[in-house]
Amino acid sequence: MDFEAQPYHLAFRAHHGHVVTCLLLDSERILTGSDDASIHLYDAHTGALQREFEGHKGAVWVIQHEADILVSGSTDQTIRVWNITTGECLHVFQGHTSTVRCLAILQPVKMGTTSGGSTILMPKQPLIISGSRDSTMRVWKLPYPGDRQTYHASPPDGHSDDVHSLRILAGHQKTIRAMAAYGDTVVSGSFDCTVRVWKISTG
Repeated sequence: MDFEAQPYHLAFRAHHGHVVTCLLLDSERILTGSDDASIHLYDAHTGALQREFEGHKGAVWVIQHEADILVSGSTDQTIRVWNITTGECLHVFQGHTSTVRCLAILQPVKMGTTSGGSTILMPKQPLIISGSRDSTMRVWKLPYPGDRQTYHASPPDGHSDDVHSLRILAGHQKTIRAMAAYGDTVVSGSFDCTVRVWKISTG
């Protein structure tokens, strides 16, 4: 570490004066979500706007990213999956009946070995987990590059016919506001003043 490096501060106006609702940061990029329904990508060193992601019809409340994939949740009740490099919207997941308040991208991790010496990975494939003001969580397959675009409408009962939709986790009585996930477990916190621990593979 270079202890001689001088700290500096950077300030810039974002989203044309609209509220910034969520942020992500890595060594090169700042990603911001806003109540103007868009996501912006800025250079972390200069503050220069590099890309805008547009498509949501309501405020963006949560964003997460993994490598070149960005996932966002909105008051429009949808989850969108984006290519960060191109700005293209790859998938739109519908099924929630209220604002999407929290998201997790879950990658498989080693949980042990079988008696035959094979590695046990959980989850078995990359997942997106979304929590909503509708008091449910939903589990989705993280789309792979080349998967066909999906823009499925949600049936009246709230069940999604999206091929990426795996499971609905229902039990909370009020808005789900926070979650953490690892392996085959997701923990959720709600406005109903409870914490629930779920087994993802079975619900």
